[in-house]
Amino acid sequence: MRKIYKYELLGFFTILILFFIHYLANNNLLDIENIKSLIGNYGIYSFIIFFLFFILLSLIGFPINVCITLAAILFGTINGFIISLLTVTVSGLIAFNFSKYFKHKFIKNHPYSQDKNIITKIKNNIEKHLHSNQLKIIIMLRLMFLPYIETSYACGLIEKFKFKFFILGTFLINIIYCIIYIYLGNSITKNLKYFVMAIIIFVIFLSIPRIIKYIKLHRITNENWKIFH
Repeated sequence: MRKIYKYELLGFFTILILFFIHYLANNNLLDIENIKSLIGNYGIYSFIIFFLFFILLSLIGFPINVCITLAAILFGTINGFIISLLTVTVSGLIAFNFSKYFKHKFIKNHPYSQDKNIITKIKNNIEKHLHSNQLKIIIMLRLMFLPYIETSYACGLIEKFKFKFFILGTFLINIIYCIIYIYLGNSITKNLKYFVMAIIIFVIFLSIPRIIKYIKLHRITNENWKIFH
């Protein structure tokens, strides 16, 4: 019970909030279509405002899943996917380059330099595995649901971590993120059966870190078994 991961708690509360919004939307207590129409009146300016606002929020650690889900609710499937993919990817790139080019000031003046900080922990863990394929490293980091923007800062602080692997791995996993959360966001205005199916897919998605850890543990166990037999 002591090892309850933050992403699991976040996922749990996200589901509760989504059920609440689904209840409001399907009982005429929240008119999402009217909100969409209102936002649509501002045209491209609504996209620009959303883009800039959520980049600023994400750079201080605001959860990107909220950004993507909200994009689905406000802009629909296609437009929501495009704007959310662009927003979360650009925010990751800004964080990476900021910490990379202002590395010395970043470490000296920022509380992220403290040993117990999540950015330092992620950075130290990455450095232990730099001998591995860097593209694989960033993909695994993203799939393990480590804090998105903190991971981006940590990668930028590592001198040997190449930008091309960071951007490629981040972009590929962001596509998966966006597909899942866009589907989840769109399900809010659908019937209960459709919404529950989206929640099930979301829960399976959140289980990826557990699955990865199980596979890794199983592989280590098999290797040790072969050594002693």
